[in-house]
Amino acid sequence: MPRISQIAAGAFAAALAFTSVASFAAGSSDPETDQVKSRVVERLGVRPTTVAKTPFGLWEISVAPDQVFYVDGNVRYLLLGNAVDIATRENLTEKRIAEISRVDWKTLPQKDAIRVVHGSGRYQVAVFADATCMYCRLLESYFAKMNDVTVYTYVFPMKQSRNLAKNVVCAKNPGAAWGNLMTKGVKPAEANCDDSVLDRNTVLSQKIGVAGTPTLIFPDGSRLGGVPSYENLVKALRERNPGK
Repeated sequence: MPRISQIAAGAFAAALAFTSVASFAAGSSDPETDQVKSRVVERLGVRPTTVAKTPFGLWEISVAPDQVFYVDGNVRYLLLGNAVDIATRENLTEKRIAEISRVDWKTLPQKDAIRVVHGSGRYQVAVFADATCMYCRLLESYFAKMNDVTVYTYVFPMKQSRNLAKNVVCAKNPGAAWGNLMTKGVKPAEANCDDSVLDRNTVLSQKIGVAGTPTLIFPDGSRLGGVPSYENLVKALRERNPGK
C-alpha cells in the first residue's frame, strides 16, 4: 500500500482489512468520478464500492458497507472520521453508512440459520454470532428474557471455534444446543454431519460486510453491531420490524 500519514495508517489499515475482494460499484459514472476511483486504486491499493462527491468538497469513498472515508480529488489527502452538518447537527457519515449497509432481509437464506422462537415470535432479527464470543452470549441472554422474538442465528465461526460450531449445527436440536452453550456454558456433545453451512455463513458474512460478532440485521434492512442495552434492543426490535 502507498505511504499514508503514520497517524492515520493504523486506523486506515483496520478500516480496509477485508476490502481486497471488493469491486467497483456497477453502472457507469462521469469521467471525474472514474478518475477518483482510479486514483484510489492506484494510491491506496483498494477498490471502492461507491464513490460520491460530498456537499463539502471532498469525495466520499466506501470500501465496505460500514467503512467510509474521505479524500480530495487528487487523492493526496485522506480523512478518517465523521462529517457533521453543523447547521442541522446531522452526522452525515453515520447516515451514509446506514444507507449503504442496508441488507435485503428477503435475501438472507433462513435455511442456513438456527431458528429459535421465544414466545409469540412476533418480532424478527438475524444475528451473526460466534460460539466463543462473550458479547454474543450476553446478547443471547437478552433474547432468553423475551417472549415475542424469533431469532435467526447465522453461526459465523472463527478458526479456533470451528469444531465447537460444528457440534452445534450437527446437534439433533441445534437451537437447544446453541441456547445451552450461550446461556449456560454447556458445550454440545461431539457430533458429525455436513457442516458446510458454516462455510456458507462465512461467505454470506463477507458478502454483506459483517466484520465482527455479534452483528444484528433487522427486517427493515438496518443493522446493528455489538450489543445494545436490553432496553435499546427491545426498542430496536419494535421499531425495525415494519408492520409489526
